[in-house]
Amino acid sequence: MNTKWTPHYFCQLFCLIVLFVSCQKDPTYPAFSGQSRCENGIQDPDEYGVDCGGACNPCENTRYLEGEIFRRLSLDRRYTYILTGPLVIRDQGSLELPAGTDLRVRAGVGAYIAVVQGGSLFAWGTRNDPVTISSVSPTPQTGDWGGIIMCGLAPLEDSSVKRSPLGDYFYGGDLPNDTSGYLNYLKIEHAGTAQDDENIFNALSLYGVGRFTQINHLWIDGAAHNGIGIDGGNVPLDDLLVTRSGGNGIDLLSNWKGQGHRWQLADNAFSGLRITDIDAASYTSSFTLNTLSLLNNTTVGLELQLEQSQARLSNLYIQGSPLGIALNPHNLHTNGLRLENVYLSRNNAFSNSASFNAQHQNQATLPFENPTALPEWTNAW
Repeated sequence: MNTKWTPHYFCQLFCLIVLFVSCQKDPTYPAFSGQSRCENGIQDPDEYGVDCGGACNPCENTRYLEGEIFRRLSLDRRYTYILTGPLVIRDQGSLELPAGTDLRVRAGVGAYIAVVQGGSLFAWGTRNDPVTISSVSPTPQTGDWGGIIMCGLAPLEDSSVKRSPLGDYFYGGDLPNDTSGYLNYLKIEHAGTAQDDENIFNALSLYGVGRFTQINHLWIDGAAHNGIGIDGGNVPLDDLLVTRSGGNGIDLLSNWKGQGHRWQLADNAFSGLRITDIDAASYTSSFTLNTLSLLNNTTVGLELQLEQSQARLSNLYIQGSPLGIALNPHNLHTNGLRLENVYLSRNNAFSNSASFNAQHQNQATLPFENPTALPEWTNAW
């Protein structure tokens, strides 16, 4: 019998197919005595990976990171991530760490994270769900891995471009509003390995990082070298806690043009905060710091190596160091440096300069409440 394939026939056939499909039940998964759907090589409806997740929780949930990122990569907090080597975020690339991400780093393999010019790193931590980057070693040690390097396009002492001593990446330029990402509620532990015989990683190195980068509620603990190193740029830095570093809590070059608020730098092996001039005789620094707690740092609370400075430091509490403020050299020119509301407690000496002591007297009252208490935003850690 010849069938006439008319449009009406096709319409009837289509309706029958739709009716048949609509009457089907959702698929069921019988219990297998041998191979189950957790081993079928297919991402089934309740799995978030191939044979992984849902009823298949025992499957491997570890992912490994190293290499280069050229596009957007957002980690999934359901996985465990281990950094196994250098990870470089290139121009137009971005790495996103969602709230609660626990990124671990393999020790002794030269691993670090570098954000080069045009790249971005985002740590979307929250007060109750911070992001942590730490060693994966069962017995973590200081210097198990490198740290984070950010290289921006913001000016240094001029619009020059340099190469970073760590990683050898370009940094600097003429874009003060540049951004290298967003770090919020982030803890960095066990960083600071030696790159070579001359250079040691800071837990966080900021090279020419611009003001549209956001860094706040950052805790650095147990770095083998400095907690934070800053060269140029104008990135604002708020709510920082740096503890137990093997070098300085923060090592700041005077060509930084940013603002900092609410820093606590405690139990570091050298200075809590060291501020050093750059090698440019005609350059005058200009930055402001407000509300600083420099606690029990082994050598000195605040170290100043400045010749021409318009910097302003307000509301300082310095406690428990052999020397509260060190000036190097002793006859340091500080006419442009403004220190306001300074309170020293249980230090052997105010400073190493009699003329400086006469100019900057100790305040009689605390500069702010609870200067020795851990910041309340660290409670979730």
